[in-house]
Amino acid sequence: MTTTERISPPLRLLRLGRVLLRRREERGLTGDQVCARTGWSPSTLSRLERGKTVHVLPGDIHVLLNIYAAEQSVRDECIKLAISARARPYWAEHKRALGGQALLPSWLRTTEEPPAEPTSEPPYPYSG
Repeated sequence: MTTTERISPPLRLLRLGRVLLRRREERGLTGDQVCARTGWSPSTLSRLERGKTVHVLPGDIHVLLNIYAAEQSVRDECIKLAISARARPYWAEHKRALGGQALLPSWLRTTEEPPAEPTSEPPYPYSG
């Protein structure tokens, strides 16, 4: 098992973003210059470089790496990260093993408010 295979998909996106940002900076390009060449919005490039997007396509990575004139080893690493970042995270198996039950309380999984704090005295004597 390689190092990349042991990294969860969200961390793969972060790693990919850092590699792409480093290559852009090494080439002395600004985000606006890259966006002008790709036709992307600045937010699209920013999300990609910060690992905040889940819609990474290998073709998009090829476009950036061509602009950055990246070496083949960097290209291979980035494409592998982009493809493997689309995999299901390891915790998805745990959710499936529980019959679709999530591991977190419902109020953590949704926008529901957390349960209110109890307002009555505790049912046991308290001596502080």
